[in-house]
Amino acid sequence: MDLLKTIIKSIQVCTNETLDLLERMAERDLEIYLRKLLTKHKYLLVVDGVWLIEAWKSLKRAFPDNNNGSRVVITTRKVDVAERADDRGFVHELRFLSQEESWDSFVGNYLMFDQWLQQWKV
Repeated sequence: MDLLKTIIKSIQVCTNETLDLLERMAERDLEIYLRKLLTKHKYLLVVDGVWLIEAWKSLKRAFPDNNNGSRVVITTRKVDVAERADDRGFVHELRFLSQEESWDSFVGNYLMFDQWLQQWKV
């Protein structure tokens, strides 16, 4: 339920009245509300870290498929969640990085962040 509220708040300017309404809504009502918001729009949604198929099913009901090119990408470490997420979907299994690859990635990201940070120092 919290994820549905977060998505709604991120795509719509919410007044205090709207925020109060969202807090009182049941899960199914939130799904319907989000579905109505998205019906006329094209969207790309990335949901990271889905652990339960039930959680995904609740989210999935909120996303209309209007054949307008909208897409939803989910990431999960659970193969059963990935396989059951969508009949038409594609499951891409990633391998874990070796210790060396992990370290190189960490150092590379740190250096990029450090360079970015140096740009903004006064």
